Amino acid sequence: MSEFDTKIPIIEKSELNHLNRQIPPLAHTSMYNWHKFWSRKTWNVVSEFIKTYSKEGEIVFDPFAGSGVVAMEALRNRRRVIICDLLPIATEIARLTIKPVSETELFNAFKKIETKVKDKILKNL
Repeated sequence: MSEFDTKIPIIEKSELNHLNRQIPPLAHTSMYNWHKFWSRKTWNVVSEFIKTYSKEGEIVFDPFAGSGVVAMEALRNRRRVIICDLLPIATEIARLTIKPVSETELFNAFKKIETKVKDKILKNL
C-alpha cells in the first residue's frame, strides 16, 4: 500500500435519473397555509426533488429550513430529515408544521372550548 492509497471504502453509486422536465407548481394545502413565510417553496416541486434524489429511509438535510416544506415533504415520502435555520421563528414554524397532533386530544380541546362558548355564540345569532 502506497502513501496515496486510501482505506476509505469505495461506495458504488447507482445510475441517477435526473429530473428533465418542469414541474407545474400546485397551490399550497392547508398544511402550509396556516402561516406566512417569505420564502416558502412549492410543496409538490420539493416533493418531486426528494423522491428523485433520495431513497426511502435516507436522510434529507436542509440547512435553511425556513417554513419546513422540505422537512414535511421528506417525512411524507418516508425519508428521515435534519433541518436547521438561523431564524428562531423559522425553527418554530418548521417544528410546529411537522409536530404530530393527536386527533383525540384536539377533539377533546375543541369540546372543552365548545362547552364554554357555545351558549354565548348561539345567544348572539
